[in-house]
Amino acid sequence: MAFLEQPTRRRILDLIHSNPGIKISRLCQEAAAGWGTVKYHLHLLEKSGLVVSRTKGRDCLLFAHDYPIAALEVVEALRQGRAGTLAREIARTPGANQKQLCERVRLTRKIIRRYVELLAQADLVSEQRDAQYQRYYPRPRLVEHLGPEPQAAPDEPEL
Repeated sequence: MAFLEQPTRRRILDLIHSNPGIKISRLCQEAAAGWGTVKYHLHLLEKSGLVVSRTKGRDCLLFAHDYPIAALEVVEALRQGRAGTLAREIARTPGANQKQLCERVRLTRKIIRRYVELLAQADLVSEQRDAQYQRYYPRPRLVEHLGPEPQAAPDEPEL
């Protein structure tokens, strides 16, 4: 497709594919292109149906046209707020129980439960019950959306 042979446009599309939900400002940095140039190519990519943009507050998030629609809401939720904070903590400390999560992210059990259910429905978190606790683990899809997160340090005390 000659349309995608233009190097800047191709780079922008590749960056959107590899970074679902990327913001325009970050896209400018990663593509090493000016705001006007990026906006011009985004306009053409959106017009051709290769890119979809979603506005969330002041931010414009960019996705490839074939990105699963259900995942758009997940990405938006993970990028900000309590669900994102909780998801990052579960990814950082796999196997944490509700009490530990409450202490680490400073949310109530009720709020933790609400967001864990949301994350589980999106197949981002799994729950496993052991003899005493319900434990939470990141699913591969969560790690894919968040990117690699450092694990808790081995000498970190268990709460």
